Amino acid sequence: MEEMLSLTSAALLAMGLFATLPPDAGATPPASDPAPLLAPLPALHPGERHVLLLMIDGLPVGPFEEALAAHELPNLERLFAERPTLRTRAVSTFPSATAPSVPELLCGRWVELDDLPAPGAVHAFDREDRRVVRYLTEPDTWNWPLPNLLKAASRSGLSAVTVFEGRWDGTGTILTTSAIARAAALEVLGAGEVGSGDRRPVEELLAHIRQEGVPQVSLVVFNEVDLKGHFHGPASPQVRRALAATDGLIGEIVETLRREKTPSGRSVLDETAIFLFGDHGMAPSGRFLDLADFF
Repeated sequence: MEEMLSLTSAALLAMGLFATLPPDAGATPPASDPAPLLAPLPALHPGERHVLLLMIDGLPVGPFEEALAAHELPNLERLFAERPTLRTRAVSTFPSATAPSVPELLCGRWVELDDLPAPGAVHAFDREDRRVVRYLTEPDTWNWPLPNLLKAASRSGLSAVTVFEGRWDGTGTILTTSAIARAAALEVLGAGEVGSGDRRPVEELLAHIRQEGVPQVSLVVFNEVDLKGHFHGPASPQVRRALAATDGLIGEIVETLRREKTPSGRSVLDETAIFLFGDHGMAPSGRFLDLADFF
């Protein structure tokens, strides 16, 4: 399982890598379901295979491609070179923000088409005045009452861990809310270069792997690129440095997987499908306008 994909439907493809639909795949779900499903939750039979979802929040395509071409992302460059790789693009949902995108990604349903309970706020930053206008900090609001990749893993008895500001039932959680808040506060104070806010959550993940082994399904969300983009713009030097820092953290995760062994003695990395994607992009902007005032 040696793929590297860059697309926003990563989780659905990940589910397909080791999913077996039950015989009644076309059956109508019970009327008590909060929203009708296109198909029941698949049973997952991965064997020794693993899935690692790496999401760079607010990933700007242009700066990312430029940094890669300039050899500023050596770990990703090596990963692309040594493994069969598929790269593509996808169109984000609207609003193109983390709040609806991540639950949509995991369950494969669009909030605007399915009347789903979207998280109560879209993150908002005023780049001109360097302030956080609004930020959702309720971890349980991400847990939609719909089947998704993480719930499928849990129901199948697989280990799953998320490194994110939200949490899902049946999944190990490394919350990043405090790390994001600290990084945002440093940006407001003009001290944003002190260190990456993603460092501590990744260290917690690596400690978890050393103590309990590699989860069969992992979602790791990196926030630093998004934060720098909101405060300084997507084409800023700060974003380029954040991309390089994120690449370094990805390298640490990959090398840990390379050292870990499966029961048959193979490197866990060789049995891991890695999906690299962004939940939305980012573009330069003019004056701040809070769309919440119009809805």
